[in-house]
Amino acid sequence: MCVRALLLDGSAGEEMRPAVEASESALREMGHQVETVRLKDKRIGQCRGCFGCWVRTPGQCIIDDDANGIMRSFVSSHVIVLLTPVTFGGHSSQLKKALDRMLGSTLPYLERCGRETRHPRRYDMVQRMLFVGLLPHRDHEAQATYRELSERNALNFRASGWAMALVFSNERPEMASIAVREALLKAGIAP
Repeated sequence: MCVRALLLDGSAGEEMRPAVEASESALREMGHQVETVRLKDKRIGQCRGCFGCWVRTPGQCIIDDDANGIMRSFVSSHVIVLLTPVTFGGHSSQLKKALDRMLGSTLPYLERCGRETRHPRRYDMVQRMLFVGLLPHRDHEAQATYRELSERNALNFRASGWAMALVFSNERPEMASIAVREALLKAGIAP
């Protein structure tokens, strides 16, 4: 079986390049088919909150732009890798827009999950997620906030496994490779 991996690069420039290359390399070495999307090169509008992707055109956003193609790749991939500079503990605006537009991958109903409620998956694909955040230097508050955001995103997308890797601009580029490879294993993403 061919394992498909989708990498969404939420950077505005080349700052994520070492982490993107480390992710691509590690996944290809594991035998995965890798698709990398540079979100800055795509036309992605903001979610309007109209819920058309739930009701009018189930699973597809009514906005006709590149997000619909990304959605098709998102729901047909076994592994999702989200790469972003960490901004105030969160995703870049490009990655945030793309994730908001993936709402159609869930159903409009709510299910109880322990003491919380979540939307069930629309599609049967069970995915593992890796969140790769870039910080200029170690910042414990931003790291903790990004970890919590990553966990909540993984829970809301119903990932079967997830992990987070942090890379730092002030460290050697090979450190990105080490962090990404360790996180892939932690998320259960293996050959």
